[in-house]
Amino acid sequence: MGPGQFRVDASIANLPNLMISSVTNSSYEIKRGAALVADGDDRINLNILRRGNITVKQGGHEVTVSGGDAILWTNGRIGSANYHSPGNRLVVTIPRQMLAGAVVDLDRSMMLALPRGNVALELLAGYAQGLLNEADEMPPALRAIGAAHVHDLVAIALGATRDAAEIANGRGVRVARLSAIKADIEQSLGHRNLSLDGLARRHGISPRYIRALFSGEGTSFTDYVMARRLLRAHAAVVDPRNADHKISAIAFEAGFGDLSHFNQAFRKRFGMTPSDARLLSLGR
Repeated sequence: MGPGQFRVDASIANLPNLMISSVTNSSYEIKRGAALVADGDDRINLNILRRGNITVKQGGHEVTVSGGDAILWTNGRIGSANYHSPGNRLVVTIPRQMLAGAVVDLDRSMMLALPRGNVALELLAGYAQGLLNEADEMPPALRAIGAAHVHDLVAIALGATRDAAEIANGRGVRVARLSAIKADIEQSLGHRNLSLDGLARRHGISPRYIRALFSGEGTSFTDYVMARRLLRAHAAVVDPRNADHKISAIAFEAGFGDLSHFNQAFRKRFGMTPSDARLLSLGR
């Protein structure tokens, strides 16, 4: 892309009363003037910058934020946004009425920079990106539930009312926490020192809370990790590209430290030994 060329690439998911966008852009400036404001669109946009910086002007305020920060503005007012450099951002767009009764003072939240380190904002970014990735495959009921969870997380990040916070902590925040923990587990499966205490420290919560999250799904931390490791090992064992790869090495790469224990767990889960599973996949 040469100097002065304009480019925007966006992935968008439309859910009930929610739009999630991941946007990669060149430097540019956009303006929402009186003619556009007259369309009655009062949706609220929460921009979470991953890279780059932006200066937003609206309602007599001018705020500049950079990668890791976030800012909220509304389509219901005249304003502009200047993207000074190429960047990437996650945008959560919600009808005003969905937040009006859930945030303590929604108008005061407009044009306030939300600095990086806001735990609710980090949970929101991770959960919303997951919805964006999976929305096309989700049935309508799950899309509606996911949207409600995002509403919860936005309210918490901005300052939820007491009633809204109570609902959110038992609904959207809980789901987003579990989603983030599962993503962490997935990245750490190959580490045999993956532990409940270490996971709790990384997420700034107690081991007891993590146990409660998994218990709410009818399982336990230990059983969940075991199931994920077995599925990873099984996928590797039956992959023809791994036909010459030792099963013991696959077990260790999946996070198992004891080969005998792995073989027993594999047979209990899949009804055959790892060697039999490999032979079956190769048609032997």
